Amino acid sequence: MNHERPTPFKKGVQNFKNKELKFMKTYSKHIQKLTAPSITKNIDKINEKKKGNSLYKISTNINPYNLFLYLFSRFGKPNGLLSVVRKEDSDQLFHWHYTLLLDDKQIEIMCATHRIEVFIADSIVLDKNECINFLHQLI
Repeated sequence: MNHERPTPFKKGVQNFKNKELKFMKTYSKHIQKLTAPSITKNIDKINEKKKGNSLYKISTNINPYNLFLYLFSRFGKPNGLLSVVRKEDSDQLFHWHYTLLLDDKQIEIMCATHRIEVFIADSIVLDKNECINFLHQLI
């Protein structure tokens, strides 16, 4: 009797997935350099012009809970402005907001009720798929 454990993919599909992963942009060096500035520094940054940043609204592919757990364990309590002015109430548009720095570039990650919104520099990610890839690698 054959007691092999079933695999979720057929062998041909696994080979395709592995080839596809080789062409994905990796963000491990960027992820290691991420820092979370203090709330006072975030308030100072509000007045700066943000040219070259894009907004990505992601409602699928990313688990907000897993993303929050990673950010909280690495950076502590949410430090974004929307988290500072937030009331302890479930009737909020945004539940948490992190502001991160990568060198001199600011990354804003906000969790709304039905989506995650990310403001990120165009020099880090070029489109929504790269943004989702960045978040997956972050988690």
